[in-house]
Amino acid sequence: MRGLYLKTRDLPDEPGWKEVLIENDDDLWYLRSIISRGNLVRATVLRREEKKGDMERSKEQKRTPTKVTVNVEEVFFQPFTGRLRISGQIVESSSEIKGNYQSINVSPQDEVEIFKENWSEASEDLIGEAQLKWVGNDILFVVLDDEQCDLFTIKAYGIENHGRIFSGKSGKGYEQQKSASTYYSEIEKAINSFSAIKVIVIAGPGFEREKLFDYLTQSGKFSKVKVTTIPTTRSDENAIYEVLTDPSLASLGNVSRLKTEKEKTERVLKEISRNGNVTYGYDNVLHTMNTGAIEEILITETEFRKERTLKLLEKASSYGIRVTIFSDETEYGKIIQGLGGICAFLRYHVEFGT
Repeated sequence: MRGLYLKTRDLPDEPGWKEVLIENDDDLWYLRSIISRGNLVRATVLRREEKKGDMERSKEQKRTPTKVTVNVEEVFFQPFTGRLRISGQIVESSSEIKGNYQSINVSPQDEVEIFKENWSEASEDLIGEAQLKWVGNDILFVVLDDEQCDLFTIKAYGIENHGRIFSGKSGKGYEQQKSASTYYSEIEKAINSFSAIKVIVIAGPGFEREKLFDYLTQSGKFSKVKVTTIPTTRSDENAIYEVLTDPSLASLGNVSRLKTEKEKTERVLKEISRNGNVTYGYDNVLHTMNTGAIEEILITETEFRKERTLKLLEKASSYGIRVTIFSDETEYGKIIQGLGGICAFLRYHVEFGT
């Protein structure tokens, strides 16, 4: 099982603490979503030794491992970089540094401990989701037409573009500046830089994807990698969303959460267009919850971390309402954010203002 490896510490005098081992970038995104302002985070950091009388710190000054507990004030995640920074005031450590501010930088293979007064059902669900093996972790998506090719990988929180290769064709009445074999050779060279890839999905409109498939399979360099093609109407990032709905991908593992975001957002927009069984915005969702009509809540990670929303979700948990958290980085997460950051599917239609 990959992902966020979570275990509750069995120390009887420390209820509420969980120990977390980070495996990859996806886990950092889940961790950013789980940790809220006011939580406690405990980790070992490197701090400079401070000596009385020092007028300034030397760049070569020795750093020593120090275990600190911080009261979280800010959690910053930079997508596609493998970096998460947790900042806050030190509330537990040696007496010399207690009360100072500390940033804890978390990367894959690091371990931290988290304390919450109450672990919400939504946070626990995120932890369970993080432990799934999502389609995309070991897949390279090659999207092309006869003019350009883009290489993508997908994370739990979005699609990462690793670069573009041009065929040499441009505009009307173009002149071919390089041969098709040169174009495919450059794509092959780019693919070779992804050493951990187990599946290559070639997508796009027209016949270029089939030609590239033949080129790669005939070269024999990818005999240990599964290479497949999936037709799409688009040749840009949106082609990935088309690919994720293809049934052939289901055999590789759990379908990406990006597909879930796409399907649920499209359902929201459809229900809104016909004044159907959906509501959106914090006040409307809170009001509707009191009617018992809510079936499921969709919420962006930004909204999820707000104190008022955490209280709303505690109430939702008591009603048995499902909660789906959307990434801020995806096209569909941004649509939900534009609707107030929170939407709800309803069991039956509710008229407002009556």
